[in-house]
Amino acid sequence: MNIFKYIFVVSILSLMIGQVAYAQTTGNFEVTQKVRNLTKQDVSWADSLQADPGDRIEFQITVIWRDSQATQNVLVRETLAEKLAYGNNLKIDGTLVLGDITKESINIGTLGNGQSKQITFEAQAAVAESFLAGTSNLINTVTVFNAEKGVSTTSAVQVTKAASPTDVSTGPLSVWMIWSVLLSVIVLCGGAFLFFRSYVRRQVLESPYATRTDRKLATMIVGIKEKERKP
Repeated sequence: MNIFKYIFVVSILSLMIGQVAYAQTTGNFEVTQKVRNLTKQDVSWADSLQADPGDRIEFQITVIWRDSQATQNVLVRETLAEKLAYGNNLKIDGTLVLGDITKESINIGTLGNGQSKQITFEAQAAVAESFLAGTSNLINTVTVFNAEKGVSTTSAVQVTKAASPTDVSTGPLSVWMIWSVLLSVIVLCGGAFLFFRSYVRRQVLESPYATRTDRKLATMIVGIKEKERKP
């Protein structure tokens, strides 16, 4: 009989522990992440924003726990896009704290039903040379978790880089440029014409030889005679 009582008590305790454990894991985190551009002096928070290379961005993370049972040891971790660098100024509910939320999980403690915590920190966009021309969409992910639950959400920073202008002018040519080009063409054509006329006169009109072969033969004979004259 004592054995049956023992089994009954153990069963009841196991059931109660299981119900408590179930109650602790049925709750949910509500997480939002907002951004604003400090360089452009934005006042309001948004899910995404426009930025230029080098702009300083502020992030705001809000965590709310929804369950009748409190949840403990809540951790928050941020994963920034590759071309955003962590810029410190980490705060929890307005209080400055030490740490790098992009390299370590920040413990915000215990949350009761409906209780919230707000985390803010700054980041900076990379320099212009790091971006291609056009708009780069930088997605940033925050993860909130503990031994019971975990959830993630994102925000976007769209960095726009203008295309670099070419060194070649694409506008209409000036009158001075047109005259310079025409003068250069005239000088080149005139020089070529004078050279051709001089060549024709010396090699064709004034030459005593009827053909090019005759001229070459005469040149060879002259060379032979000069060699014979030498001792």
